Amino acid sequence: GENLLTMKLERPPLPFRTTQNILEHAPERPPWVVEPWIVRGTITQVIADVKDGKSTFVKGLARAIARGEPFMGRLAERGPVVYLTEEPHSAYVEGLRTVKIAPHDDIHSLYLSDTWGWDWLSLALKTIEYCKGINAKLLIIDTFPRFAGFEGEDENKQGVVVAAYKVLERAIAEGLTVM
Repeated sequence: GENLLTMKLERPPLPFRTTQNILEHAPERPPWVVEPWIVRGTITQVIADVKDGKSTFVKGLARAIARGEPFMGRLAERGPVVYLTEEPHSAYVEGLRTVKIAPHDDIHSLYLSDTWGWDWLSLALKTIEYCKGINAKLLIIDTFPRFAGFEGEDENKQGVVVAAYKVLERAIAEGLTVM
C-alpha cells in the first residue's frame, strides 16, 4: 500500500508565482474601500476594550460607505453594506440614530436573534450569497465570535477560530470585503 508521502493526488497544479509576476500584476495602490482602514477583498478586525466605541465606529463607517461620503476625513467607496449584529433591536436602532443613519441608506441588517437554528457555515454561505446578489462593498459581522457560535473560551482556541474563519476566506476569494 501507498502511504500519504508516496500517494499521487489527482489535483490541478499549484499556481506558484514569482515575485516579478506578482508585482507586475499588482495595482499601484491597494483598492481601498476606506483608506487607511479597509482594503477591498480582505478581512479587517476592529479590536478594542468593551464599551470603547467599536460599534459606533463601525456604524459610522457603514453610513459613509452606504452614502459614499468621507469617513473621518477619508473617502469611502460607495455601495451597499451588509451588517450582522448581535445587538438587540432597541440597542441597534439607538446606535443607528447615534451616527445618523437614515432609512434610505443602503445598509442591510440581520439580527443574531433571527439566526436561531442556523449553523455558522450555512449562515455564512447564505450571507455571502446575499452580499454577492446586492454587490455589497462590505460585510460587517458584529461580533464574529457570537455569529460563529463560539462558547466559553472558544475564541481563544486557535483551531476553533481558524475553522470558523475558513468560510470567510471563501468570501474573500469571491471578492467580498469583511469586517
